[in-house]
Amino acid sequence: MEFAKLLSELTDKGHRLFKINGRKLLIRGAAWAPDLLFRWSSERLDADLAYVRDMGMNTIRLEGRLDRDELFEKTDRLGILVMPGWTCCDAWEKWDKWKGDQNGVAAASLRDQITAAAESSERLCVAQWQRQSTAGRR
Repeated sequence: MEFAKLLSELTDKGHRLFKINGRKLLIRGAAWAPDLLFRWSSERLDADLAYVRDMGMNTIRLEGRLDRDELFEKTDRLGILVMPGWTCCDAWEKWDKWKGDQNGVAAASLRDQITAAAESSERLCVAQWQRQSTAGRR
C-alpha cells in the first residue's frame, strides 16, 4: 500500500497551499457538526456526505468531538478529507489563561485525540489536526 504525502506551504500572499503527492489541492470545505442530540443514523450520514460531494466540497472540519469510525470509513471511500481538532469557543482556545494542571490535561487530551483520529493506517482522510478553528484567534 502506498501512502499519500501531504505537504503545505505559505504562498507569497500568506495563503496556505496544500499538495498531495506533489499535486496542488484546493481545499473546498465547511464545518461538520454531529446531530446535537447524538441520534446516530447511517442513512443520514450517507445523505449528509452526498450533500458534501454534491456541493463540490472535498473537506469537512469537525466542529464537535471526534466522530464514530463509520464517518472516517465513509469519507475514506468517498475521497473526502477530514480536519479534526479542538472545537472553537471553549477552553482549548484560551491556553494563555490556563491554570494548575490544565496544561497536563490538554497535552494528554491532545495526544489521545490525535492518536484516535489517526490510529488506523487506512484513515487516509485525516488531513491535519486543528488546534483552533480560526487562525489568529485567541
